[in-house]
Amino acid sequence: MLTRTCVRRCCAYWLLSLRSFPACLTSMSESLRFRNSAWAMPCDWAGACSLRTGSCKPDLYWLHPSMRKYLRCSLTLPVALLALQFAIPALAQQGTLELDPTRTEVHFALKTSLHTVHGTFKLKSGKVNFDPSTGKASGLLLVDAVSGQSGNSGRDAKMHRETLESRAYAEISFAPLEIEGSVPMNGDARIQVKGTFRLHGQDHEMTIPVDVRISGSDLALDTNFSIPYLSWGLKNPSTFILRASDAVQVSVHAIGGWTHDPAN
Repeated sequence: MLTRTCVRRCCAYWLLSLRSFPACLTSMSESLRFRNSAWAMPCDWAGACSLRTGSCKPDLYWLHPSMRKYLRCSLTLPVALLALQFAIPALAQQGTLELDPTRTEVHFALKTSLHTVHGTFKLKSGKVNFDPSTGKASGLLLVDAVSGQSGNSGRDAKMHRETLESRAYAEISFAPLEIEGSVPMNGDARIQVKGTFRLHGQDHEMTIPVDVRISGSDLALDTNFSIPYLSWGLKNPSTFILRASDAVQVSVHAIGGWTHDPAN
């Protein structure tokens, strides 16, 4: 049977360091844990516990209420700090996204009174720098306006000559400024990208929803959004017979690489 001196020793060392307390806890008998008065005695020893083995159950609810509260707080804080340590690198590393033009598809769809016109554009380049700790982004995505085609040469010629005026405005661009939402190291996420969309020589503020999929250094993006080209000042392509919608739907499927900045 252990003596009250053992309990006093555990109490004393517990006040100095929690590390050896579990060893003392597993050595105390159940009868001593019921004797709350032992915990109130002055702590007069400050060394490692060296106790004889007893039959004990390491249950916090056998302890004095004040010790239970302290032990819970002492254990919760290190666990929380450990979780934070692993979470910070996953969310707070600056990185750079670079899209592969050969593996990126830009599609558009324009509804008319007769049918829906489908077409494509080609991505020239795409690079975005992103700081998850602030949400700030920078960079530029460039689309070749001259590359736009819908499979009908006459219709495409009119689109470039009258609506896009692609000889004068050869590029369509989007400059991201801020990203809302968490970007994981691996996995899927939906984010909102705020930025400046430039079309026909005019800048327009836009927020675009983007689905992100990251696997290691590989990244895939998918987005769908609407461009109100008529309210943005572009010419209406409608004719007497065919009436076109005042907005064009755009969908993008992009593949690229994601690299983290080792300095951050």
